[in-house]
Amino acid sequence: MTRFSQRERGLRILRAAREVLTTYRLTPTTPGEIVVEGGRQQYVVRFCESWTRPAVCSCPDGARADGEGYCKHVTAVLLSQPALRAQLLEVFL
Repeated sequence: MTRFSQRERGLRILRAAREVLTTYRLTPTTPGEIVVEGGRQQYVVRFCESWTRPAVCSCPDGARADGEGYCKHVTAVLLSQPALRAQLLEVFL
């Protein structure tokens, strides 16, 4: 398995998130939850606007993240919500 630096991983995730933002559908379902559709499966991203909990995704990469950054679905959701964008700082810190 190729190991990426934290910066390389962050940039990879941002490129993947751009694909999600441009080709997938993001549908808010309840406060703090957005369904991401358009890939192989539908995934649910849960987030906290007050930043008291990290955002999580129901995708396999989201389950493996374990505090090591975000999957492309979470990154796309955070990018799509102006009030949440600052949470992306965690990708690069």
